[in-house]
Amino acid sequence: MFGKKMLLIAVLCTCCSFINFPIFYCFYSLGDTCQSPKSRSVWDRIATTNDVAGRASHASVLIDDAIWNIGGERFSGIRFEDPVVYNITSRSWTPITVEGSLHPPARFDHTLVRYKMKLYMFGGVIDRRNITSELWSFDLHTRKWRKEGDDNKDLMVPPLSVAGHTAHVIDSEMYIFFGYHPEIGFVHNVQIYNFETGRWRFGNTKDQVYGRFRHSSVHYKLESGDAVLIYGGTMWSNSQNNLTDSLMKYDVKHEKWTNLPASGVQLFLHTATVLNGLMIVVGGNGYNVSESRTKQECFSAMVQAYDIACKQWFNISTAVPQLRRYGHTAVATSSELYLLGGFNGKMLNDVWRFVPAECSSATRPEECRSLTDGVKCVFADRTCVKFDPFVSYKQSFLSFVKNESPKSMSECRNTALRQALQVCDEQNDCMSCISEPGCGWCPSGDQCLPNDGECVDGQVMLTTWEKCSLTRDPPPPRPCGMANDCRSCKLLAHCNWYTVEGKPTCIPLEDEILLRKEQLDRELDRVASSNLPLRLPTTPPPIPPGQNLSYCPLPCSSLYTCTQCLQEQKCMWCPSTNRCINMEAYALSFAYGQCHSWVAGHAHGFAFSKSCRLESSNCSAHKTCAECQLSPECGWLDDGSHTGLGNCTQGSAQGPLNPGPNFRQEQWYFVDCPACQCNGHSMCNETRHTLGGIQEVCGECQDNTMGKHCELCAPGYFGDPRNGDHCKPCQCNGQADTCDNLTGACHCRTKDELSVDFIFTFKLKNEDKDKHATEIYLFSIPHKKDTDVTFQISCDGGSQANVALNITSSLFESTPRKMMVIFSIRLFSCFSPREFWLF
Repeated sequence: MFGKKMLLIAVLCTCCSFINFPIFYCFYSLGDTCQSPKSRSVWDRIATTNDVAGRASHASVLIDDAIWNIGGERFSGIRFEDPVVYNITSRSWTPITVEGSLHPPARFDHTLVRYKMKLYMFGGVIDRRNITSELWSFDLHTRKWRKEGDDNKDLMVPPLSVAGHTAHVIDSEMYIFFGYHPEIGFVHNVQIYNFETGRWRFGNTKDQVYGRFRHSSVHYKLESGDAVLIYGGTMWSNSQNNLTDSLMKYDVKHEKWTNLPASGVQLFLHTATVLNGLMIVVGGNGYNVSESRTKQECFSAMVQAYDIACKQWFNISTAVPQLRRYGHTAVATSSELYLLGGFNGKMLNDVWRFVPAECSSATRPEECRSLTDGVKCVFADRTCVKFDPFVSYKQSFLSFVKNESPKSMSECRNTALRQALQVCDEQNDCMSCISEPGCGWCPSGDQCLPNDGECVDGQVMLTTWEKCSLTRDPPPPRPCGMANDCRSCKLLAHCNWYTVEGKPTCIPLEDEILLRKEQLDRELDRVASSNLPLRLPTTPPPIPPGQNLSYCPLPCSSLYTCTQCLQEQKCMWCPSTNRCINMEAYALSFAYGQCHSWVAGHAHGFAFSKSCRLESSNCSAHKTCAECQLSPECGWLDDGSHTGLGNCTQGSAQGPLNPGPNFRQEQWYFVDCPACQCNGHSMCNETRHTLGGIQEVCGECQDNTMGKHCELCAPGYFGDPRNGDHCKPCQCNGQADTCDNLTGACHCRTKDELSVDFIFTFKLKNEDKDKHATEIYLFSIPHKKDTDVTFQISCDGGSQANVALNITSSLFESTPRKMMVIFSIRLFSCFSPREFWLF
């Protein structure tokens, strides 16, 4: 009996040697080591030869048994070959030698498609900072690159510069879906390129959808024509960036969008491929800063499947922990799926193969229908076979009597959602849709959905017949509220960027007219009721209507210095990449930890330069030893004068990167600093006894400086005296005794001129800039010789003040004459012209 068992095992699984790899030929199981029954799918990590550098956000395309990989983000300091090809049969990597001198710049977050005997690469991030609209082609025969189109800067015509988009070839055209643009944010357009004519165009869809970024998409064919499914990604909605779990279908023939059931799992930087009538989604990043998430969800190992015919989601149970990653690529053959590279805290170069379960492993109808691990099966003619939407199967007598179609509905799991979708899907107009309980009509997309769903444009669906239009109205323009910045707003001819209650918003032109009228009416009512002059507007002047984008603030991506970047409220600066980005795009731009630190805030003058210097990746920008060592790659080279002078330079614990001929090791401070640090304005010539012993301190500060380290300018002087720089006298034209010791802003005694017929209001707050103020001077010069002057002062909030009124006139002596001194919170007085003018 024991011998028979051993013989059976030998027959079931035979191991052979093939190019130094163990290959198992399994009869009743799956996997490289026959580790899984055929009723379940299996993942195998493929042992490869000639391994290449790890990469993420690259692009892959399958040609016969070879997977071409181009571009991708990678860590510096390693050899990076591009393009590289993985051969499925030989399980080996091969770098491709490119002929000719023309090469595209390195990039990531781009797309790659094949048309005839060329590869076409579009968009992406080049030089790790610039998003491009370049189109390149690679000839598979000559192995040469050709630039098919330059970078387009015009926002009115395609191609728009995008990254994190997706692309598919349908007939003789390439369809580009969504992506992120550095000036207008999430692109909602479908951009279409004709390979034969070389012309670009926008899709003509009238359905209003939100654009998205780092989503996935798959192309498949139905009896009704070609369709593309878009799943997940990051999108702009509810005034913020959000991960989404939504699924949309794009009908290529009719250029229409429709919503499909959401997965319930929010992801971006995942992959999706079509295998056996299923869209299979692998990995991704599920982290959302607006919600509490666990660390593991940054790198998802989940494998989901969406049944395209049945419109149903389910999980595939054979996912393995090693699949945790995002930024990978996936391609599908006719029977398998391959996953390549990605990021899980390090750049990956591994290859994984997914083999779905086999329908033939089931012998009964219920077993056949329950097989969902990467395959969809149908029980026909007493056999469990792979489902094909283009095949009509032989029906049993019972299913024929029930009028069931084995082609679709009979093989779908009969869930409540499935039933609701089926009922609503059958309704083709608004009236019939809302007549069905639980259904609602979406005008954008002309779609009937269960009323707990969501329309493609995010608008509320119609659920009552009174709201259904009796005529076929033209589609409405894109809602202004779908634009999230000035440029995307002004691209909509019927909208304008307008400040409402202190917040810039995209509103319709007719609403802007009404708001302006309301503001003017309120001001006129105030003037009429209080007999006060009109107030000057405190909000920024409105941007003129029209599509002139020059009125919009500069986009963050066009600012190339830290100081320029921080002057814009919505911008932030990344020192390690020397890049200015929109605050809302931080997670989008640096998914792989490229930004080691960042600088943000809305300050002025010196505060800008100080913030930028503190976070600078340029060592020489740091002016003190303490600041210098905040940057991991920087150290302090002391000049030996014992005054604290020195230079911040790049280096390591062993010494500076470029030490120079006179370098001495005792001058180098990589983890600590010299004593005192007097910035060149004093010396360490005093000692102080502390609990830890004797500590050297700076002597008396010279050169109009003060502070523990002589790091500040003394009163009456301003500047940045650190590391030997000088302090300059305040320049206040005799109107102030002191100034800000950093910026030189004068603490003026005279606040401002009081214009005639104008109310001047100022506030004193408990802030540093007001602490110097003990008295405020204001002056007024009457300009009419025949008019009395009425003078009034009032202090709000029950405050009290000593009010002194001085008059200088040519009627009196040249020195000012004090007319009155009043301890009051309100003063009213009138003076005749003779007190000011000499006739």
